[in-house]
Amino acid sequence: MRSEKEFDAVKMMRKIRDKLSKEFKSMNYPEQKRYIRERIKPET
Repeated sequence: MRSEKEFDAVKMMRKIRDKLSKEFKSMNYPEQKRYIRERIKPET
């Protein structure tokens, strides 16, 4: 018997992946790279 989880990592990852897929649909590869780099900032 499984206990109820408060946080479902698989569900969250699927939601993120689906959102990115929709956004990337109209972008070419260089645009996708730029999109990701603009949103990932190195920790200081």
